[in-house]
Amino acid sequence: MDTSTIRISLQDERSDRFVGRVDDVWFGADGASMSIAFDLREGPTLSLGRAAQVCFEGGPFEQEVQAAGLIVARSESDQDRYQLRFGEAAYPAIGVLFETRSDPRVTPPVGQKITAALRSLDTSAKATAAELIDLSCGGAALALPLAQERSLASFQRVRVALPLPGLAEPLVFDGGIRHRTLRDSRVIYGVQFDPGRDTDPRFAQLGRYVQSRLGELRAAGSFLHLPSERA
Repeated sequence: MDTSTIRISLQDERSDRFVGRVDDVWFGADGASMSIAFDLREGPTLSLGRAAQVCFEGGPFEQEVQAAGLIVARSESDQDRYQLRFGEAAYPAIGVLFETRSDPRVTPPVGQKITAALRSLDTSAKATAAELIDLSCGGAALALPLAQERSLASFQRVRVALPLPGLAEPLVFDGGIRHRTLRDSRVIYGVQFDPGRDTDPRFAQLGRYVQSRLGELRAAGSFLHLPSERA
């Protein structure tokens, strides 16, 4: 995502502003979501479940735009990251950021279930069926029943076979699991594909599918309401 010309700040309860970076933005059945990263010890300290004001400036925003969101997740490693969820009033502003993604995510058509095969490259375990939640040219979100998490907990490097509509054979990509998120009775696995899009023809096929789905979503006026389950 190229947001280098956009200034994002998060406002705490004392109205102090903390400038961060947009990690990701997506639209789901429960609203728009955004992940904002801060350098360690340079961001705010905010509790989950509280409202926060986000300010957008620069880039495509001709003037400052504010949006109220709900803090639903926080992670701390090399950076502090907050995930916020927004209501419909914020969709226009979040939509601008969604359109700046270098790797926009798309979902399968409503009512169409795409079942991928997920296999560990670290073990000899057999491939496991996983439902495709969303897809980009850089990776995929796949859902499996919670009951299978124990056997998959050691998976780090995986091979994903994607049977996309219109293709005679599944597209197969190797990659690494970057996150695992419990959602209801399922676990969502975020897989980042290995580099190779500049030389590997499979990425060209994947790109055509992603662009086709983006066109369909925009034509239907629904690209701001993608039913993603990624957290």
